[in-house]
Amino acid sequence: MLLGAAILIATLAQWRRLRVWQKVAGTIVGLIFLVGNAEGPLPESTNIEQPKPQLRQEEKTREYDLVDIYTACTELAKRPLKAPRTAKFQPVWEATTLMGKDQQGNIVWTGWVDAQNEFGVYLRNRFVCTYDPKTRSISVRFLEP
Repeated sequence: MLLGAAILIATLAQWRRLRVWQKVAGTIVGLIFLVGNAEGPLPESTNIEQPKPQLRQEEKTREYDLVDIYTACTELAKRPLKAPRTAKFQPVWEATTLMGKDQQGNIVWTGWVDAQNEFGVYLRNRFVCTYDPKTRSISVRFLEP
């Protein structure tokens, strides 16, 4: 409340020198602090909790996220490249729609990465990334061209 009063007094004291937007902003901010805190602070015994979002049943049971799998796969696929900073992977939205499951229940994604070789030429390398939800392990295997 004191801050709101101080802002209003400062705005009124400088009224002739301020531009229109400064007058409006100072008045609005001062009133917000003045009126918004008019009731005083909440007592310390008041416990206000934010409502927790309700998760759908499929989100509760799913222990992996496709974007997390994509991120981990791309990080693993960068390791053997000659110039990992030049790596350009397929977009995440495209990759997550191409992910599927094999017979063992593993998440499998066949992706590609464009990266420079030792001569500076961009080459496309294809790889298969496998996520095992039982062991929570990820493996990347490059395919031969």
